[in-house]
Amino acid sequence: MQLADLTLWPIVGILILSVGCSAPLGTSTSAIGQELVAMMELDQRFNQMVVDGEAESREPGFKKQMQDMYEANTSRIQKIFEEVGYPSPALVGREASDAFWLLVQHSDQAPEFQDDVLNAMKPMVLAGQVSSDSLALLTDRVRVNTGRPQVYGTQVEYEMEIGKAKPKWLEEPQMVDHRRAEIDLRPLWEYMNEMCEFHFTMNLTYYTDLGVMEWIGIPSGQFQERRGEARWSAGASMGRIVGNWQPNGASGEGISGAVAAKRAGFCIGAMRQ
Repeated sequence: MQLADLTLWPIVGILILSVGCSAPLGTSTSAIGQELVAMMELDQRFNQMVVDGEAESREPGFKKQMQDMYEANTSRIQKIFEEVGYPSPALVGREASDAFWLLVQHSDQAPEFQDDVLNAMKPMVLAGQVSSDSLALLTDRVRVNTGRPQVYGTQVEYEMEIGKAKPKWLEEPQMVDHRRAEIDLRPLWEYMNEMCEFHFTMNLTYYTDLGVMEWIGIPSGQFQERRGEARWSAGASMGRIVGNWQPNGASGEGISGAVAAKRAGFCIGAMRQ
């Protein structure tokens, strides 16, 4: 099972920071902002190599290099947080503030630190300085990293063999869209479609080799009309990937999409979780 939580930001310019190189504490917030952006660019360069399937990302030692990068970034942003607190847009600029959030999101080896940052974020969200979707993503990340069910369904599991995206352990799944709406997030089925499409694109060669040439998102209403069986056929969708997720009534179960491979001769559409 492959996880689908690569939070990607555009990579721009030339990387100007190597792992382990940092501005000393006590430097100006402008210098800290520049450092945060540089660390974010390095983070995204590593992640983009994985997404693009670059040969270097499959070389022995690449995963360790990536983990070393995460750990070095975490160590540095912990010190920045101790010095200046949450680096708000007013303090370091919007790009640098967003970069700090992303680096925290990728600090999975330090969930207590992530939780401290999450608590510091909350009043900033109320003040309009930090987005509610950033709060949702970090809330769920902390929940997952501390063995608790997530709240908003942002952290996703992905079964590559059948192209199915679904949220990790979720608190009261039947209420998830209500919780998402409270902070202006779109319905979870739309997000799951997006995750299915993202992974289909990222693994296009794999699916092309299976004869799967097309990804199709299924609107929410079609699922509501067609569910009821443990699984249902997607009929003529052979050779396509079908993606979606919906909470299944009060039970809180979900249904989501699956791959239809030409060579298999049939298509499984949605399956109960």
